[in-house]
Amino acid sequence: MFDAVGGYRPTATVGFSDVDYCLRTRAQAHRVVMTPYACLQRRNPPPIMFPAPGLDAFRAQWPSFVDPYPSPNHASDGTFLASEA
Repeated sequence: MFDAVGGYRPTATVGFSDVDYCLRTRAQAHRVVMTPYACLQRRNPPPIMFPAPGLDAFRAQWPSFVDPYPSPNHASDGTFLASEA
């Protein structure tokens, strides 16, 4: 499935490539399922903050995206993943 959807795009920025992949998966009428039993390992340290250009590029790629399952830990004003600050 990962390769069939195109995997992670090289143009997707750090912090958004996984979300981009999931949105493309859903756009092809597949489901994205979360399991609390998965064990993932990072090869690189995560960024301290999501870079603003990455957020801008993500919003340009997915302009009408609204998170259908918002976290209570994020703002409810339509912002996604990171603040503009």
